[in-house]
Amino acid sequence: MKEVIFGKNYILKDESAEELDRINPVLCAAQEYQKRFPDYCMPYSYWTDKNERLYIRWDMADGTEDRPVWRYFYDENNVFCAEKIKRNLSRKELLRGKNPDAPVITITGDTHRKFERLLGFTSKFGIVSGDLMIILGDACINYYGDDKDDQIKSRLSKLGINLLCIHGNHEMRPESTGLYSEMEWHGGKVYVEDTYPFLMFAKDGEIYDIGGFKTTVIGGAYSVDKYYRQSRGYKWFSDEQPSEETKAYVEQQLEKNDWTVDVVLSHTVPYKYRPVDHFIRDLDQSTVDSSTERWLGEIEERLSYKRWYAGHYHCDRDIDDLKIMYKKIGLFMNDTDLKYEME
Repeated sequence: MKEVIFGKNYILKDESAEELDRINPVLCAAQEYQKRFPDYCMPYSYWTDKNERLYIRWDMADGTEDRPVWRYFYDENNVFCAEKIKRNLSRKELLRGKNPDAPVITITGDTHRKFERLLGFTSKFGIVSGDLMIILGDACINYYGDDKDDQIKSRLSKLGINLLCIHGNHEMRPESTGLYSEMEWHGGKVYVEDTYPFLMFAKDGEIYDIGGFKTTVIGGAYSVDKYYRQSRGYKWFSDEQPSEETKAYVEQQLEKNDWTVDVVLSHTVPYKYRPVDHFIRDLDQSTVDSSTERWLGEIEERLSYKRWYAGHYHCDRDIDDLKIMYKKIGLFMNDTDLKYEME
């Protein structure tokens, strides 16, 4: 086995003309391959094994040399193919991409107070202070309105990241708790509690700059388990759906932006995107108030957007430009599959 370093023009050093003739076609194939995977810069070294098979070492596009990726190139019916070997990119590298110092923005669905699920993610993927995770409603952090909520907020502080929560239908609205004040954040207003500044709740209708994307937020939904909860004395919140005042504010904000944004963050979905095959079996749908979904449908028809994220339905699904999220955690406005699902 041997390794030879390429020069600036990727010229092999101290090799015979026959070797150059053998290697150059592979380098051309490697260059074409690199064009399809811009996270890698050009290969700078190669080695051959005892069977004269060629392996090429790639480096990350930011120029660091401590994170190589090896690919084995071979000729199959006069077509050069590549197979990743040695190791995959680390989870941290998947998130950080070309700029390791940039904040990572992740997004996921309903958590329902089960934040132990996030601990594994933050640990495995190297999430650090300054990174942001968006929860698409039903975080259920403000649920009991007593010390139990404080306990879970204290535990969340150990995650060491910022959280931006959309209002769902199984939690108190932050403005109703008397604990929060409004604060400017990324071009809009969020609700923040002095004791837990890392924990932010989006204000419906606000338009934020998140990662360079103009992002609007529309929370709330109807609880299909409303009567079940009421009959057993469980928590149910009468202001779970957006009020007429909130709807008017949302539309006013969108009007100011010429009905054009990059991203919508909501809890439920526009009516036509409801995952009806995932509805609760035997539930009488005539008892379900779909007014919020119908209103969102009207919004969706008028709005120009690139991506719509929603939670609520306890499933993971992509429909057109809309992504319903539950157990999966993804990169905000990035379709890289992190291959991670919460338990």
